[in-house]
Amino acid sequence: MKNMKLADEIDLKQIATDTHSYIGSNVASLCSEATMQQIHETMDLINLDEDTIDTEVLDALGVIAENFLFALGTLSRIT
Repeated sequence: MKNMKLADEIDLKQIATDTHSYIGSNVASLCSEATMQQIHETMDLINLDEDTIDTEVLDALGVIAENFLFALGTLSRIT
């Protein structure tokens, strides 16, 4: 998570509690899934016809708590 842009609301202690039995690859998958969920939710802000993404849009891409909750649910169904 050290290179992820996280919203201020993220409770890392709660995520650690929720992922107590996870190994490193599980945590990496959780972070990837949470990030992909955030990107999916903000796709309507990204103009795919442009070569670059507006700075304001990139600033809005911080992963939020709901993204982690979604990712936890997704990974729980897989494992």
